[in-house]
Amino acid sequence: MPLEIVGAGLPRTGTTSLKEALEILGYPTYHMRENVIYNDSQKWLNIVKDNYGRDFKDWDYVFAQKNRRIYTASVDTPGSTFYKNQMGVYPDAKVILTVRDNPKVWVASASETVLRQQKAIKMVIAVFFFHPDACNGALHKTHLDGGKSAEEFYTNWNEEVIRSVPSEKLLVFNVKQGWEPLCKFLGKPVPDVPFPRVNEREHFKKRVSGLHYIAIGFLLVVGGGVAGLAYFLL
Repeated sequence: MPLEIVGAGLPRTGTTSLKEALEILGYPTYHMRENVIYNDSQKWLNIVKDNYGRDFKDWDYVFAQKNRRIYTASVDTPGSTFYKNQMGVYPDAKVILTVRDNPKVWVASASETVLRQQKAIKMVIAVFFFHPDACNGALHKTHLDGGKSAEEFYTNWNEEVIRSVPSEKLLVFNVKQGWEPLCKFLGKPVPDVPFPRVNEREHFKKRVSGLHYIAIGFLLVVGGGVAGLAYFLL
């Protein structure tokens, strides 16, 4: 089954809230949490190795596997890294670019959540940093220059998405806008429930602490055993 919705927004732009909203609207949605639940990191590594994912065509490899949900939407890392490829494979898909109020707000959110888990994030960087379009390198550099490089990256990323996606297929969306623009874009009636607002900073800080142990397991399996663990613990 083809993807109907391609998420192009960076992490910490409301992607978890968008996932929940799309689920309510009837779109099974793949998010970073699915990567963790299904232990899909090796699959994404294989995609990256295929010319940084530029030539990859068989997205059923992740989104339509046997004995699992069939996903018709993808948001957040790692899927958003490959939005251009997915647009090419699924030309009828609509693209949603989630954004924050401004670059400083995004960097503040990342700095108070993802970047506080430096050891855990090394796992993510180890997988995606060598991808030319990946965001995690800019995220990781935030603590070195007070956020300037990450602010520039956020702006450049969003501008590139807007340049790359035909305007009639693109929704630039701040989750603060709620149901109206999202439902209008997708041609869906507005649900009679509040728009979901999840993964806020305090909740994230509590939840992400478990990622430390997930990352250790990932590196032991994929990252080269003892060498990977030594890197993680530095």
